[in-house]
Amino acid sequence: MVRPSHRFNGRLAGVVLLSCLHCASAAPVPVTCPAPVSWESFAQEMLSSDGRVIDYSKPDRRTTSEAQAYALFMALVWNDQARFSRILSWTLNNLAHGDLSANLPAWLWGKSKDGDWKILDNNSASDADLWLSYTLLEAGRLWGETSYRELGRQLADKILAQETVDTPILGRILLPGKQGFSHKDGSTVVSPSYLPIQVLRRLAILYPNQAWAAILESSARILLSRANGLQSDWLEIDKHGNIHPESKKSRTGSYNALRTYLWVGLLSPQEIWAPILRSHFEHALVRFMRPGLFPERIDTETGKASGHLNPLLHTTILPLLESLGYQRDVETYCQRLNGMDLSEAGYYSKILALFSLGWLNGQYQFAADGRLEPEWKHT
Repeated sequence: MVRPSHRFNGRLAGVVLLSCLHCASAAPVPVTCPAPVSWESFAQEMLSSDGRVIDYSKPDRRTTSEAQAYALFMALVWNDQARFSRILSWTLNNLAHGDLSANLPAWLWGKSKDGDWKILDNNSASDADLWLSYTLLEAGRLWGETSYRELGRQLADKILAQETVDTPILGRILLPGKQGFSHKDGSTVVSPSYLPIQVLRRLAILYPNQAWAAILESSARILLSRANGLQSDWLEIDKHGNIHPESKKSRTGSYNALRTYLWVGLLSPQEIWAPILRSHFEHALVRFMRPGLFPERIDTETGKASGHLNPLLHTTILPLLESLGYQRDVETYCQRLNGMDLSEAGYYSKILALFSLGWLNGQYQFAADGRLEPEWKHT
């Protein structure tokens, strides 16, 4: 069942105040906040009638495989089988050349310079592919659809074949895509935000004779690689398998890295890696929080921050805060964001808020074995 402590009655919250970061033991302050994002409102605003998530903030009105994967997951969370089918069909027909079992989805589709609507970059994005595979497998289980389960398995096989590589020390790792991340000198680039432990746990349990257990372990070690807990958008691994968090490419944490904190916050407390990852990430909270704002960018070596994000993206840190017991801080920003105009937030802000707020409001959770447990399954 969904944990009662996650039922926030539709409340919206955001990032913590530094002055209240260590007041988790204080009694929560009852607060009611509006929830400006729901699955229905997101779908009506961002989803075309044929199942394409449109990023209106870009001039090419692009669609990414990430957006399709996240929307497919949300359709399952909200038991929206009609939209699920349309999102999947559009993804198959437009990103995977009609055959997801044979082709990894292209990561970018939109309006080209010559005015045609088509694939703009045929490279893949492994985070999208992971979430697509996982969602198909869970849809097959929850809805009893064998075809979804089989498609999810086939996609998982394609990920292993085209988006993973063996490295010294770490063993098998997940690359960000099928091209451009393994270099001739033997070095590789990875993205911590592409490594949701709950998704990898589920694949490791479903397919114990494949490399998923090894990828799960290497992913956790990558997430723990920086002593201060701060997460960067990218990390470089040399040909010997050593992670170099201090390199120029590895130092910046920004929009991608936000998801790393979110995925760890969403973990089941019974997940083996959850306690150590949350404790490790807790060290980062005092480093990248400043009174009143969430930094847009941070140097993950020095902790120096710059800029600030729109308020809706602040929600990405809430599950981690709640899971660590900082309930008062969640309440504080719930009050603070009440009345703010969040209507201009774009696709990325709204979909990540759906992940965060859906979990906080009890719409879903992840079990220790990675299974999705949506609220509708228990009502």
